[in-house]
Amino acid sequence: MKPTTDIPRPKSTFLLKQRKLLLTLLCSFGLLLTSCGDSSTGPGNGNGNGNDNGNGEPPEATFANVQEIFTDNCGNCHIGQAQNGVRLDGYDNIMNSNGQQYEGPVVVEGEPDNSPLVDKIEENPDEGERMPLNGTPLTEDEISLIRDWIDDGAQDN
Repeated sequence: MKPTTDIPRPKSTFLLKQRKLLLTLLCSFGLLLTSCGDSSTGPGNGNGNGNDNGNGEPPEATFANVQEIFTDNCGNCHIGQAQNGVRLDGYDNIMNSNGQQYEGPVVVEGEPDNSPLVDKIEENPDEGERMPLNGTPLTEDEISLIRDWIDDGAQDN
């Protein structure tokens, strides 16, 4: 005889998807709360990552904030290793990455529309599949931050 458990089982894939979505939202909320600690840049502070300080302003388009997006979303393939010529951990690695599909640098300073990195994170890329592969697409705010960083010259700031 098999032991029974009191854990309710989802009755449909719809309920399972709802539970996964709720878990994802709760985890995201937890990450958001932990990122709002003392590392945010406050008035006159001048250090930290520039995350929203409760004043409604979006994060600054700095490399530190772009790197945080890459670390959070691209770690399975492009952090600590180069996948298809692209490594997204560290400024020099990013700027020296040459995407195999595009046969050139993934970041073209000052030109987000000509940067393969942007093409790959937006809908319907010219080459291959949208990144992160088999993951949740980046938000419009994350994509805008990356575009702004590249548009501002892709500086190591």
